[in-house]
Amino acid sequence: MAEEQLSRAPLISELSLWLSRLENRSRPGGGNSTFADRAARLRSFMAAGDIDGLLIADLLNIRYFCGFSGSEGLLLAQGGGMTLFVDGRYTVQARQESSGVNIIEVTDVTGGLLEILSRGTVKKLGFEASGLTYERYLKIRRGLSDGTEMVSLSCDIDGMRSRKDAGEIGRLKTAASIGARALGKTIESIRPGMRERECAALIDWNLVMEGSEKPSFDTIVASGANSALPHARPGSRRVEAGDFIVIDYGAVFEGYHSDETCTVALGHVSGEHRRIYDTVLSAHDRAIEAVRPGVLCRDIDARARACIEDAGYGEYFVHATGHGVGLDVHEAPRLSKISEQRLEEGMVVTIEPGIYIPGVCGVRIEDMVLVTTGGCELITGMPKDLMIL
Repeated sequence: MAEEQLSRAPLISELSLWLSRLENRSRPGGGNSTFADRAARLRSFMAAGDIDGLLIADLLNIRYFCGFSGSEGLLLAQGGGMTLFVDGRYTVQARQESSGVNIIEVTDVTGGLLEILSRGTVKKLGFEASGLTYERYLKIRRGLSDGTEMVSLSCDIDGMRSRKDAGEIGRLKTAASIGARALGKTIESIRPGMRERECAALIDWNLVMEGSEKPSFDTIVASGANSALPHARPGSRRVEAGDFIVIDYGAVFEGYHSDETCTVALGHVSGEHRRIYDTVLSAHDRAIEAVRPGVLCRDIDARARACIEDAGYGEYFVHATGHGVGLDVHEAPRLSKISEQRLEEGMVVTIEPGIYIPGVCGVRIEDMVLVTTGGCELITGMPKDLMIL
């Protein structure tokens, strides 16, 4: 791992550098070959677009291409190599985690980037619009040499993460398994009178105890009329007999997320509640049956939506049918009615139709599936037949 200094020379021995390389090779989810393959794909992408410099600012994309998981940094790909700019807080971490990059320690990462770019070797700089603040974009643009063009490439870069390799799939499966165990333990403890936020806290506790780094997102527990809010926040409402309880949760393992939703009933369900649940389950199952390489994402959405519309609940299905999952809990592709993307082998997506009737109840049923050669493989593990607690 080559190193360069812009603001001060770190005192690192050859032995510590050698140990750092060993850590990179043995690090779970890393490995020089994995990052080398991704770097090669990045170079091919740049060559196809006649781009001689590519700035990666999104922290998840930085982690994907070199392994660095810190909360501040910039990655520049150019001339067949990559440079990671970090400040002194992250120098050691960058050496431990990163592979295949030249690490430059600077006082200000944007200033350090501009010092390299000021040398004038980059004439067409690709960047992620979604990864840069407008303030940073302006600072970079103003600091570039005359004649250097900036080109937005956000969607193209994010799309590189949509197909998962074997290591990523393994970590996603582990995250899903952790999540299922945590929810299974939590469901055993849910009783009438518990507050929604107490149930959510219990899930979060069990996630950590089962091996999750953190919850994938703010855990959703919504009961009764609150279940009709697709992204409800757990509150002080106490769960009671006759409630539907929507539980949307996820685990994180080595940076990779799971995402699963179960809707359970407490005590008993009415005939209408049962009909709503069965409709969503049918839409969920029909959509999964259609998942295979080459299928338009919007066609998966249409299949789930038609099932719900045929049952008379079409106006109450208010979101897309699914999305990709990986280093982020929401990433490409998106399974919506307007999506132009097609499913490809190796993608991991959610299937999560729902019905939300304001003031009455809501039901969402969600699983993660891996797109395989002949169809798909279920990754999440909780049963989806209606559970009455």
